Amino acid sequence: MSATPARPVSPAKLALPLIGLAGSIAVLAYGALMTARTMGALTTALDTGAATAADVYGGQSWVVVWAAVLGAGIIGTVVAISALAMLVGFGALRREAVEPVPVDDVDPADDYVWDDEEPVASTDASADVDDDATPTREFAATDVDAPAEEPAPSR
Repeated sequence: MSATPARPVSPAKLALPLIGLAGSIAVLAYGALMTARTMGALTTALDTGAATAADVYGGQSWVVVWAAVLGAGIIGTVVAISALAMLVGFGALRREAVEPVPVDDVDPADDYVWDDEEPVASTDASADVDDDATPTREFAATDVDAPAEEPAPSR
């Protein structure tokens, strides 16, 4: 079983995983920053004893929201790296040299009209028809819908 040669990927198709990777890393970094900042503010408020119920319960909710953003960034980064790894694995980033076809291997028969050829005879069917000939019995025109000459025997 022979492997099929890999086709190179266009730059537009290659840019999509790279843009996804950059966006995922940005979301991951923003989610990590905001989670750390919210956790720090919640910890400071609880340590000083000045935390209100809104700070405690609201702070926990914001930590969950920013942790979800952080998780989405992690998942997006893994997916983007996997897409790039598949492109590399399938050989889409490899540039294969195109071998030029030697002039001797080109078949000119399709594109060249030979000068010493005779023109093809006319294929006009009406030139060979004899108008005075009468049709023979086996080639006579018959009516397809006409009843048979002998009726079929009944059972």
